[in-house]
Amino acid sequence: MSDRGVPYALSGVGVLLGAVMLCGFTYFLARGTLDAVALVTHVSSLPFAVLLAYGGYWLSHGDVSPARYRRVALWVAAAMGFFVALFAVIAFTTQSDWVVRVVILGWAASTGGGTGFLIGAFEARAVERAVAAERARVRNDELRRQNERLDDLASVISHDLRNPLTVARGYVDLLREDGDADDERLAAVSRSLDRMDRIVGETLALARSGRVIDDPEPVDLGEYARRCWSNVSTGNATLTVDSSAAVVADPGRLEHLFENLFRNAVEHGGSDVHVRVGTLDGGGFYVADDGPGIPAAERDVVFDPGYTTTEDGNGFGLAIVEQIVDAHGWEIRLAEADGGGARFEITGVETRPALGAAVADTDATLAGAG
Repeated sequence: MSDRGVPYALSGVGVLLGAVMLCGFTYFLARGTLDAVALVTHVSSLPFAVLLAYGGYWLSHGDVSPARYRRVALWVAAAMGFFVALFAVIAFTTQSDWVVRVVILGWAASTGGGTGFLIGAFEARAVERAVAAERARVRNDELRRQNERLDDLASVISHDLRNPLTVARGYVDLLREDGDADDERLAAVSRSLDRMDRIVGETLALARSGRVIDDPEPVDLGEYARRCWSNVSTGNATLTVDSSAAVVADPGRLEHLFENLFRNAVEHGGSDVHVRVGTLDGGGFYVADDGPGIPAAERDVVFDPGYTTTEDGNGFGLAIVEQIVDAHGWEIRLAEADGGGARFEITGVETRPALGAAVADTDATLAGAG
């Protein structure tokens, strides 16, 4: 028998024992020999039989791992065997009626089986809690080591890479003071240094965005979306916020998430793109635009660091978004929006009603900034 078949076997045994005791009760009742002892015997056995029958259902529909099922069944078998062996001696030495003997053994099996199930179930739950605690400890240790590695990487990027760039910028400025300030060669060097500085900044943001969220808090989704929209150069693009819900998140990284998704929409959808932010049924939110969208063949690689389809892009924006999503324990899915644009769906998010949210704020549309 497979592990998943054990709960059904336990339920079957419970139903069978309950049927035996009901038959015995009917037998004594029909013969008119149902005394107080027989009544107590039958009544006291039924809860244990019902417990065993329901216990199989509880196992198969609860949070106990199938790997623990056989252990629970062993407790049931052991307790049942002990009770039956003990009371078999009493039944066969004190009773001559076979029906009475069967009833005594049925009571023993029901009581033993129910007791064994309780012990096995409590043990299984204790083991599950211990396993979950150990997994949480291992995960926390790994997250701590990951945060330390990310801190080291951020330190290298912030100091060891940016300092030489600052020195190079200083020499370019000195050369401009000593020579032709309009020299195209110096301008080309300056543009290259600017691009390197942007790459370093994006890489630093990517490293920091991967740190695990320690203390999330409720953040008004609509308010942050509108605030981030004003932080991004969006030209003639417009934003519509369809929700006033709050999400439990790190405010700073949620801000970076929105800013990167908004930049992505404007860069690929044009300066007149329309962006919409709203909540999803079941928890979560989305950011969609009416731009050209992302081909299905490219949706699996757009989150890869360095992937870009524009000449001046660094390919870190969506990678940072994915890192922020992972750090929160959320999931992100790229789909096609109504009208063919891109739609980023973030799920697994704890959402709440926004504090002090006004109905008038829902479906508010903002024009582009900058």
